[in-house]
Amino acid sequence: MGPACVPSVASLLEKEDWYSRWAATAVLELMGPKAGQALPALEKALEDSREDVDVRVGAARAIARIKGVDPFDLYEQIPDVEERIIKATRGKSMARRQALVKREGARSDLGGPWEKADGDRIESIPWPRTAWWVYAMLSGQNLELANASLKQAAEIGPIRVFMDANMVRVLVMFHSKSRFFPGRLAPDTEAAMKKYFFNHCNEKILKGGSGADAISTEELARGPVFASALQKNGPLIGTTRDYLALSVLKDDPEYTDVKFKAGDTVTERYHAWNEYFKVFLKEWALNGLWQELGSSAYNYHSYDAHFNLVDLAPDPVVRQRARMFLDLSLIEIDQISISGVRGGVKCRAKQGGLGDKFNISRAMLYGERGSILSHAAIAASQYQPPEAAVLLHKLGPPVPTFEIANRHPGEYVAGAEPARMLGKGGLRLPLELHSHNVNYAYCTPEYVMGCSMYDPNRKYGAGSEARWSGVIFRDLAAISMDAYTGEKWNVQSKDVMIAQRRAGAHYRGRPKVVFESGFEMVERQGWVFVENGEAFAAVKIATGGYFWAELIKRTLYLKDDYSPIIIQTGRTDAYGSFAKFQEAILEAPLKLEYLPDGSLHFSDHACNKQLSGA
Repeated sequence: MGPACVPSVASLLEKEDWYSRWAATAVLELMGPKAGQALPALEKALEDSREDVDVRVGAARAIARIKGVDPFDLYEQIPDVEERIIKATRGKSMARRQALVKREGARSDLGGPWEKADGDRIESIPWPRTAWWVYAMLSGQNLELANASLKQAAEIGPIRVFMDANMVRVLVMFHSKSRFFPGRLAPDTEAAMKKYFFNHCNEKILKGGSGADAISTEELARGPVFASALQKNGPLIGTTRDYLALSVLKDDPEYTDVKFKAGDTVTERYHAWNEYFKVFLKEWALNGLWQELGSSAYNYHSYDAHFNLVDLAPDPVVRQRARMFLDLSLIEIDQISISGVRGGVKCRAKQGGLGDKFNISRAMLYGERGSILSHAAIAASQYQPPEAAVLLHKLGPPVPTFEIANRHPGEYVAGAEPARMLGKGGLRLPLELHSHNVNYAYCTPEYVMGCSMYDPNRKYGAGSEARWSGVIFRDLAAISMDAYTGEKWNVQSKDVMIAQRRAGAHYRGRPKVVFESGFEMVERQGWVFVENGEAFAAVKIATGGYFWAELIKRTLYLKDDYSPIIIQTGRTDAYGSFAKFQEAILEAPLKLEYLPDGSLHFSDHACNKQLSGA
């Protein structure tokens, strides 16, 4: 967006709706120095004590970006800014969620019949309809229609596992003995749903991959297992569904002591899962959080499972640990994000590096509109992000430049037996839980550059592969090594990254480097230099050279698919100008030697840094 649009965007600061005014500040912040014409309007908003606190904070951020100053100096003009922003965020978040539940629950056009498709599985059910069950029941609207729809689905079932997250929430919250809203389920609907979930536990095989990842009900009868694949979106929703459904079935005399085909009873299976989740949540929180870390197309499903645990788990320890897991997850996202988009590695990133389906859910959690029609657990939940996440999200990081290095699960030992719960709470943890994989990022005000650093000789689950890595700039331009294009392995230290295609990886597309959005570009001595207004980057294909796929020079392909790729970034403050950045990189020694250790050495003397990768 160019300067010509600034007056139009600035005029939104006069709108009656706070959200329009806040959105205008966000756009002007993205535009930065180009938005100088908007300074009078922004300064007026910041100084107005009657103005919404989100708008005042947004105005401070936009002014700081335009003038090149620290926004925290401007926040001092807003008394008690931290307390006010937390209170406002939580109030707006709940108001938005309650409005969505009421609006969607009032609809009456989603209760019609459906039929089986694809054998015994219902594929034709619209996913929003399963969310409507939650909204109708929670708001007390259309109860008769919702009961009829639920009963029919339970009798025809099974439905897709993602939709089960909504269906099990209905059972737990509205059955006849529920601690939430007992009796909103009609007796015949409740009976049909209990049978539906019992059959799931009796027949379902949890598949998160192959080999050790396929876990039969007979194995589960001997005690829940720890396997990396069970943390992926589908298996995670399936396991939480079974656990929560069993928490209801165990209290029904018709099911309490009923045995599954595997030989264990409903009550025994519930207690086994309960102990499992106590340990599972703690261990994964301490060892990397998500396997599908940052996935734009998969990880957003997994949040439904954790929100269901936070709200519905009968055990207070499970509820608290699920809440702490979500707290850490939301803090991690905002630590590594720039302009609302997470940086660093993104696994199974089918939407690329800038797309993220969880963003619309995060917007609702922070009171910034947002709308979740299908993931009903998030809209229906009372969960609120922790204060640290709110402040990072709203105010930004308190220091300008920092590094992040967190564990990233997904590593496993091929052919190893999954770890199993032993006896009453005993546990043998698998090697995969203590992963050597590291999620690394270098964060500056102008860009975030990050990747996954891992041992290419180890084995990794598909949920942790298809890794996106690269640089995202503050205006959401990006330089990326896309997922599904020749799986890379990386090493990085601050502003230098070296990547290379990994032989034997799960995903084996042709490697490329993508320059997303417009850059000033210069090609010299095998380097591609780009300027982004306030930051620079240089890309080098170490061997074989490269070619462009388009005339506009957006997609760069390697002639040697296994050539190392070097990405060096730089801030204007460090180099002074684009020309000086180019000269510093060209003067830095680059040595590639095919010795027994096959190493590459690159040193940027201008910043006194060196990175070597085998």
